[in-house]
Amino acid sequence: MEREEYIKSRVDLDYCFYDSRAKQYRTAHLTFRILVVMISASISVIANVEFGIKNVLLSILSSSVIILVGISELMKFREQWMEYRTTAETIKSEKMLFLTNTGPYSQEGKFNYYVENHEAIVKSEHINWKNFFIKKDHGQ
Repeated sequence: MEREEYIKSRVDLDYCFYDSRAKQYRTAHLTFRILVVMISASISVIANVEFGIKNVLLSILSSSVIILVGISELMKFREQWMEYRTTAETIKSEKMLFLTNTGPYSQEGKFNYYVENHEAIVKSEHINWKNFFIKKDHGQ
């Protein structure tokens, strides 16, 4: 496989995938955090106001906070966001080093070395992802 084809069909696609997933997990993390803060703050306000369904509403809001925090902890939105962002930025950094013939890519055989490094980055991410699910399945 030629250099340009590898970069286009593998590296660029991998970067887009990890970048996209990082953005998704960041959005989920921030959305859940904002909802928890807003609902938590509203509980103290509602607790100080008298109206007919106050207790039911407080129970629903309190349960919502517990559910949101539980889902966020279970899905590890923040951790996944950081993992995907780190992988995307590593891919981008290695590509820049390769394209500018910098560092380890200034020597003969740099394309093969670049391919090995890129595949190692992706493999490492796959191992981390697998370990994440093994831990999650065992309640850790």
